[in-house]
Amino acid sequence: SLGGGLAKLVGAKLDVSSVTWMAPVLFVTSHTLSATSLQDKLMKTSITLQPSDDIVSGSIDRHVGTVVPFPCHLGSLRCHLMEEPLCDVFAACGSGRGPDGPALKIPCSWCPKMCR
Repeated sequence: SLGGGLAKLVGAKLDVSSVTWMAPVLFVTSHTLSATSLQDKLMKTSITLQPSDDIVSGSIDRHVGTVVPFPCHLGSLRCHLMEEPLCDVFAACGSGRGPDGPALKIPCSWCPKMCR
């Protein structure tokens, strides 16, 4: 959350990509922190995965950069916690590691359906 917002700002300043989970919105913040707007750089470097009912990453301001929405029907607080939305993304998309990659290790308490 807050770390994701910082990662997006640092990525924009250093011109490197950032991929964040449920990071806060930065449209107004980017103007507040920089005399020259970071918005153009955020548009090129920032990717945010955002659950549909997350109270933090979807309120007050608006996102700058790429936003990848995914459904979450657990309520606004639980959608902001990483465990259950992460399990939903891995269940739907896989880990991207490929068949020869290292095994994905997620605690069974986080993703009980994936541990069967």
